[in-house]
Amino acid sequence: MKLSRKWYLVILTIFFVLSACAQNDLSSVTQSKQTVIAKTIAVMKETALHTTPSPNPTDYASMTQTALALTPTISPPTPTPTATTYVGATYLATKIGDITIPDGTVFSPGEEFTKTWQITNGGSASWSPDFKVVFSDGDAMDGPDYVYINQYTPPGQTVTVSVDLVAPETPGTYTGYYLLQTNMGFNFGIGDSRIEPFYVTIVVETE
Repeated sequence: MKLSRKWYLVILTIFFVLSACAQNDLSSVTQSKQTVIAKTIAVMKETALHTTPSPNPTDYASMTQTALALTPTISPPTPTPTATTYVGATYLATKIGDITIPDGTVFSPGEEFTKTWQITNGGSASWSPDFKVVFSDGDAMDGPDYVYINQYTPPGQTVTVSVDLVAPETPGTYTGYYLLQTNMGFNFGIGDSRIEPFYVTIVVETE
């Protein structure tokens, strides 16, 4: 801690006074002089305690570096990827025609028959020969799980598909529901929803 020139002069003055007193006779120092000296020293101590030290230029540099190190680095926000809308080819079956076995055809128990549909491609994508007609729900009537359409069918064209079935042994009305399936395993059908099945309905009677 550094003291100003003023205080150096004060200290020197006190030093000379004490020296002079010591040379003459320390015992001759009056009580009032001792009091003045004591008060002067007390003031000097109090001033020294409250004196703000001059900042060191090196300290400024250190504080600046520390502040910069503590300053958080703000990363720019990550842009949100824009969702890409993919419009795929649509599949739809329309104009389902009964070539054989109209709805309500009567069969004897256990009688074999072949149901044939004529189906129009009403979608925007072509059907390849490995597309299938698959059993969906209802009465299977001993029919296969699926049959291939075996024909390349562009939009607007028709394909004829047949399924071999067997009438149940018990008299009654039976209905089997079917859908089309792409070569990727996507099922589709008819109607506005594009997933409604087409079907075959028969009646079994005894003679």
